[in-house]
Order: sequence, then C-alpha cells, then structure tokens
Amino acid sequence: MSNIVLAAKIDYLRNYANNQFNENKGLRLNSKDWKSFVSVKKKDFYSFLRNGTIVFTTKSDISGKSYNQPIKLKNFKKIESILFILFLCKLPDNKIVEFLNTYMSTEDIRARCTCPAFLYYGAAYNLTQIDSIYGPEENRPPVEKDKARKNLVCKHLWIVINDYMTHVNTFASGLIPYYKRFFGIQSPTGVDRLKKQIRKKELIKILEQVYKQLKELKNSKLENLYNDLTRNTIKELQDYITPSIPEPIKPVEEKPIQKEEPMEDNNFDEDDINEMIDNAGALSARREARKRKLLGAVKK
Repeated sequence: MSNIVLAAKIDYLRNYANNQFNENKGLRLNSKDWKSFVSVKKKDFYSFLRNGTIVFTTKSDISGKSYNQPIKLKNFKKIESILFILFLCKLPDNKIVEFLNTYMSTEDIRARCTCPAFLYYGAAYNLTQIDSIYGPEENRPPVEKDKARKNLVCKHLWIVINDYMTHVNTFASGLIPYYKRFFGIQSPTGVDRLKKQIRKKELIKILEQVYKQLKELKNSKLENLYNDLTRNTIKELQDYITPSIPEPIKPVEEKPIQKEEPMEDNNFDEDDINEMIDNAGALSARREARKRKLLGAVKK
C-alpha cells in the first residue's frame, strides 16, 4: 500500500486494478480469468446528474448472483460552473466533450461493491484508508485475507472500472444536450441571449469561482486543458465585463496670474480729497437732472 496516493483517481485505480488482476490463476482471488465470467448488466446514470454517482450492476455467470457497484466522482458539482463558462465561450460541442472526458477520466472517486469479497478480502478497508470508500467506512483490517494490504478492488469492481473508462467519452457526449437544457441555451442564439441576461457582477463572480474550483480540483491536466480551450475565447467575456477606460481629461491650461502693481502714493492732501468729493457730487447731480428730463419726455 506504500505506493497508493491519498484519494484514488479513477485512472490510477484502473491501472492498479489491472495490475491486481494481471495473472491467470484459474477462478481464484485476483485472477485474470474472471474477466469472461463477470458481465455488466446495468448502468444507472440518473443519479449521476444529481450527485455524480453511477450505479453499475454486474452478474456472475458462475454463481448467477448480481451485485451493485456505485462509483462517485467526488467533485462533480464543482464542474458545472466551469462547463457554464465553456458554453459562454461558444466552444464547439466536441471541445466541451473533450473537457468532460478528461475530467471524468482523471477525477478522484469513491467506490464500493456489495459482494462479500469486497469486504472480507480487504478492499473495503484499504479504500477507507485512502478516503476512496463509497458509503460506510470499514475500520477492521483484513488480518488473514489481505495481510499485505494490497487489494483495492474485487473482481466485480475491476470489471466495472474498465467498462466505465471504455465508455466515458460516449457518456460525456450524452451530457451535452442535458446541460444545454440546464443552462437554457438550446437554440443557436441562446448563448448571446443568456449573456445579455447576466449581470456583469454575476459573471465576474462566476469566473472567480471557476478559477478557485480549478485550483481545488488539484488536477493539472484539467486546468491546463481549460486554459488551452479558453485562451482565445475568454477575451470576449473579459471585454464584456471590463468597462472601457475613457481617455484622460486634458488639464486646462492656466494663464499666469499677473501681479497687481502696487498703488502709487500720490500724497493727496485734505483739500485735494474734498475737491474730488465735490466733483463726484456735481457729476451725480448732472446725471440726476438728465434722468428727470428723460422721464418728463416719456410722460408727454
């Protein structure tokens, strides 16, 4: 178990399971020979749209018994806001399918099988230790059946994980019509209409949330793909939410303030001042006489 990372990703778990069942041992534990005798009979995708869980049903051709294998993508709900931005960027469906396919092939999962071997041969306990058990945890180590703590899957879960990875692209393609209805963009003009309905503050919040969630997923392959897909198309959204910057206002050219010349000291004496007062009074008297003359002419 020393080579097992905390929280198994679906692609890691498939590779580990194939290694666990890589030898032909007859119909014994961890034998490759079981592949021909266990078949996938049912896949319930309805719960996937609600909580990211797909419930498989397998049947053993030897015993005739059927068991269920739920597989849950841990962070499925976080992917929806990212898909929303990809649709707003007007990416073609095949590019969005590529993103979904990458996510669903590399995401952390929780898994379980209802068969007795899953519990008694150590898979339930070992998956609990790496936070990848679906449902109740199992804290009782398999002292006798799996002393090396190396069994992560039973034969049913081994078959299911490989079946899932084989059909993940088809399943991702089937999600596109659902999300177009979910986001209300079925028509060719749906994206433009949706953008007009979204407030700029809301769009900024969604973009910030997408950036945060990509970091929380801790999936460099997915983050790099998102950046590649939106490198050219994201600019349109950024222009949409960023107001145009007005040209700077040119400062008004100020005229230099002319300094007032100091008043000359004319050294007026008292007689000069009295004369100026008399002249001002005479001027006022003449103006008053002229005003009365004009008023008299108007009255006539």
